[in-house]
Amino acid sequence: MTIVDSLLGIPYVRNGRSVDVDGGLDCWGLAREVFWRRFGIELPTYLIDDDGLRARAFADGMAASEWVRSLKPPAWGLVVFQLRAGEWHCGVVLPDRVRFIHCRQPAVVIEKLDSPIWRNSLKGYFSYDHASH
Repeated sequence: MTIVDSLLGIPYVRNGRSVDVDGGLDCWGLAREVFWRRFGIELPTYLIDDDGLRARAFADGMAASEWVRSLKPPAWGLVVFQLRAGEWHCGVVLPDRVRFIHCRQPAVVIEKLDSPIWRNSLKGYFSYDHASH
């Protein structure tokens, strides 16, 4: 079973950072889980776990030095969206670079990057600079 297969279907839980503790994940919790399982990297929890600072912290966090903006989807990189309601959302680009795994109601799923909802709300692609950590 691959990393991706083992994550599919995990329930969406708002601010979920751990399946064991929270019973599910949100989009950032899923990204943290993928980076931990794939690279052994523990991403910070601060990017979107405080409702009052969500958009600002996410934008600032993605501008931090450990994230490098990419023009094209990087395999195992982060894809970031800003939805119509102003909410930030993210997922992890799969190795085929045309799909991504993410968590939204009701559970972890895989979707195509070029579907209209995602293409129209795309904010950017980011690679994690493993050397900085």
